[in-house]
Amino acid sequence: MLDERVAGREIWHELLSRADLIVCPYDPVCFAAHYSAVAAEAIANGIPLVVPATTTLSRLLFDHGEPGTTFAVQTPSVIADAVQQALAQFDLLADRAYRSALQWGNSMGAANMVGKMLEIVNPSVSKKS
Repeated sequence: MLDERVAGREIWHELLSRADLIVCPYDPVCFAAHYSAVAAEAIANGIPLVVPATTTLSRLLFDHGEPGTTFAVQTPSVIADAVQQALAQFDLLADRAYRSALQWGNSMGAANMVGKMLEIVNPSVSKKS
């Protein structure tokens, strides 16, 4: 499904709730250093992904239990092959995505970011175990 509406809070939540697989057909060269909020949202919400290889997005997959597949070249046929590969192992990827989502809040998200920033400014603020 292609939805070209501007996705505010309600539409974005609706789209995520309907997504079984998110494909990020981004240029691997550009995303060698770029970040994708869409990919992060997929991991946080337990949705398997298809992303470009050797990028920050493939690193995100690796760091979060590999809940997706990658493609090496940004061409329709190569991306379609990666989607087919993801669909062929969908149950495994969905399980990995679910497990990754359960762990997301332990290391990612706004609360963790603010906590780390406060630790830099005032190390005595760090969490006590």
